[in-house]
Amino acid sequence: EQNPTEQIRRNFITRIRNNYTCMLFIRMLLPAILDICTGISASFAMTLAPPSLLEVLTCSGIIFNPIWGFICMRRIFTVGQYGCVLIALIGAVIASCSSFLSKSAPSENPIIGSLLMLVAQMCSSFQYVIEEKLMLKQHYDPTLALGIEGIIGSVLMIILLIIFQLIPGKSVGSVENTLDSFVQLGNSKLLIGLFCTYTISAFLFLSSGIQVTKRLTSLHRVLLSA
Repeated sequence: EQNPTEQIRRNFITRIRNNYTCMLFIRMLLPAILDICTGISASFAMTLAPPSLLEVLTCSGIIFNPIWGFICMRRIFTVGQYGCVLIALIGAVIASCSSFLSKSAPSENPIIGSLLMLVAQMCSSFQYVIEEKLMLKQHYDPTLALGIEGIIGSVLMIILLIIFQLIPGKSVGSVENTLDSFVQLGNSKLLIGLFCTYTISAFLFLSSGIQVTKRLTSLHRVLLSA
């Protein structure tokens, strides 16, 4: 005779698997975490390395995407496509070396900044591949998937901001003072305008990007983003 507790557990798991929205939340958790990691790494990179170098390194997603595509989806590219990836790699290396050797635009730590930008592009490429796999294999609606990912990301960011608010730091007594940020936002029309502009641009960028992933491939999205 089957254990009642085991039967309840199996029924609960089966109910979750049969719930479309619940499974979508679970499967979009990883892309949401990767999106946060991308934003954090890129933000720190911008404070350490010159913008010209970081702009070039954003093209490194073209290199990481085929790698993640092979690992997650067993996608095989042609010799010509791998040749294009190699050319992009050589170009990124040359641009990085020229920026390191240049003394015209000193920055705090270009090496660490470059590494952080590479981490950001690695996470971003992984995120795009996971989203593509979910939409192709699970046939998720791209707009719904983007909305679920946004909800998960917002919840995670709220948790992080609460934690940063409690940790002592240089930003008005904490690592990141969210309350002070809202005060500054409320007292500046310029910040309100920039906030609204950024929100609209982010919505257009992400919604169009995930449509490209759905109708073409994640590699096309990386190429257009770069």
